[in-house]
Amino acid sequence: MEGGTIKDFMYCFSFEDIYFVFRGKRYFTTGVEGYGEGNYRVYGCELDDEGNGVLDIIDVECTSIQKCIELFENLPLWGEGKTIYDVESEITWID
Repeated sequence: MEGGTIKDFMYCFSFEDIYFVFRGKRYFTTGVEGYGEGNYRVYGCELDDEGNGVLDIIDVECTSIQKCIELFENLPLWGEGKTIYDVESEITWID
């Protein structure tokens, strides 16, 4: 991962917005959002050149921060059904 480590990326994912590039496309995720005990959400999308969301890639609710993280880590969202760990070398983390 360019711009940081996957460990730091996933740590920040647990509480803040993240922007990154994968295979030339820009993405955004809210990371884990909390709406009270037992009510958490993760949203992510592909962005266009103006920074507008054009394609949702994930929009899920979870009962804990850890469950949201595990879901994001294990869903085959990238490339040809790969996880974020499978493609981490192709990701550039941007602020």
